[in-house]
Amino acid sequence: MIKGILAITIIMVMATPTLKAHGIKPPDPRVKYPKQTAEEKAKTLTDTISSIVNLTAVQYPKVYASNLKYVSEKERIKAAGGESAKTEILSASKTRKQEIAEVLTAEQKAKWLTWKKARRAILQGEKDNKTPQSNSPGIPLDDIDGM
Repeated sequence: MIKGILAITIIMVMATPTLKAHGIKPPDPRVKYPKQTAEEKAKTLTDTISSIVNLTAVQYPKVYASNLKYVSEKERIKAAGGESAKTEILSASKTRKQEIAEVLTAEQKAKWLTWKKARRAILQGEKDNKTPQSNSPGIPLDDIDGM
């Protein structure tokens, strides 16, 4: 048994330079997602909020506009870099949350708060279990506070 494992290991070690010489690469185990545009990201954020609080036809474009402004600003800040980037992104996020809160009704705000607490508990449980954090579609982990 041990000799078989040793033999396989030796063959793999010896075959690696040969494969590299022929330009054969092992498959990349990481999943690569296509880059989303600012409009796609804003739509995803808005759809997520809408699925939780049931935005009306009047509210949806307002929330989308706020999300688009936030995503565009965040991308601009990240591209510029600098020491104050994190502070600027947090400021843009705070502005976005305030704009969206102005659009939502009291009932919708309550639904959103309930969802945020549940989502935070799920992520905290994953963190405690030392498992990788999952990311449901449309729920960016860097913006777990939501609005």
